[in-house]
Amino acid sequence: MNLSSQILEQQVMIIATAGAGFDRFLGFDAAWITGVGFNILNILVLAYILWRILYGPVKKFLADRAARVQAQIDNAETMLKDAQSYKEEYSGKLSGVEVERASILDSVKKRALTDEATIIKKANEHAEQLKTRAYGDIEREKEKAQDEMKKQIIDLSSMLTLRYISTTINEEHQNKLFDDIIEEMRAAKWQS
Repeated sequence: MNLSSQILEQQVMIIATAGAGFDRFLGFDAAWITGVGFNILNILVLAYILWRILYGPVKKFLADRAARVQAQIDNAETMLKDAQSYKEEYSGKLSGVEVERASILDSVKKRALTDEATIIKKANEHAEQLKTRAYGDIEREKEKAQDEMKKQIIDLSSMLTLRYISTTINEEHQNKLFDDIIEEMRAAKWQS
């Protein structure tokens, strides 16, 4: 005998020994039918009792829950409509604000340009006044300096002349020299 035939015989033996309860497996005897009947009866009685006890409260609970959910849905829809109306209202206001902002910016720019022109004009006028005043001050200082220089030149020439005359010239020659200088001065008439 080979190995495969031995394995086959062992499996047949296992099935034959297990087959002792096999006739009861599909057999519908009275005990089994009675057990199934009591189980069905128990299930029906239990279902009736649960229906009588729980049906009303569960139905009420579900109805209340449905009402609460519907109320929340209605509240949400109302809030959504309110939010949309507020959104439209504020969108209108924002567009109005945008137009107003643009208008204000334009008027501020125009006013700034006119103020700028006015400030520049005043600054130019003030600069011209300062310039004119500075030129006048310069001219006065120049004249002062020329007058001072003339005085110093006269004083210096007088001192030099006196020294020269006192050391080299006699009185007659001194008078003649003095007359000549005065004549020259009248002829020149100080040029400024």
